Amino acid sequence: MEAYIEQLIKRKTPGYIPALQMVCMVVAICCVGGAMVGYPVLFVGAIVFGVAAFILHGNANTEYEYLYVDKEFTVDRITAQSRRKQMAVYALEHMEIMAPENSDRLRSYENRQLKVLDFSAGDKDSRRFVMIYNVEGSIQKVILEGSDELYQCFFSASPRNVFKD
Repeated sequence: MEAYIEQLIKRKTPGYIPALQMVCMVVAICCVGGAMVGYPVLFVGAIVFGVAAFILHGNANTEYEYLYVDKEFTVDRITAQSRRKQMAVYALEHMEIMAPENSDRLRSYENRQLKVLDFSAGDKDSRRFVMIYNVEGSIQKVILEGSDELYQCFFSASPRNVFKD
């Protein structure tokens, strides 16, 4: 039986991004005004802050795409609804455990040195779950947020490692 699930998770924009964009735009406009008054070297500052505002605007809209196909889980990051980058590919035979974020089953991993990857929406109030993934001695703590259907696919692929408590 082959399972296929595709899901998009929109990342919550951090509160400081719009404020930082505004600051960059205001400084860029002030630099253009100063350059027109008689300080042409300020055009460099206008270009730098204008580019910074443009980059911040592009990175403010981020989504994660989860793709589960027959015991393989892929996470892609989509930025500004135009650029796609594959973030990770997980083969479920290397998954040690998957449980809700606040589960007692994850306590044995709290004091370990883990690489933490957060592919969730960034909202602490939402239902998030943690996958501990071990490949070649490198242990990763992967934070995900998905539907019950996705969770059920993980459970049917590896019922001894997936917990719902």
